[in-house]
Amino acid sequence: YERYDNVQGAFKMLQEEIDLEGKDIILVDDMMTSGATIAEVARLFVPYGVAKIRGIVGCGPVAALTQCP
Repeated sequence: YERYDNVQGAFKMLQEEIDLEGKDIILVDDMMTSGATIAEVARLFVPYGVAKIRGIVGCGPVAALTQCP
């Protein structure tokens, strides 16, 4: 869980007055190790009422990728 601790609070919304209600969000990351970065960034969008949050990564460990739904 160290990676999750490292990114906790590391990101913020630059524009807080934005209407994302019911929108689908796609987050893109170049590499996934633990998924902590995408999870932390996705957490920022929850209060805005987004419909879906999906993550796309360029590469990552085989074990982690096979566990993704």
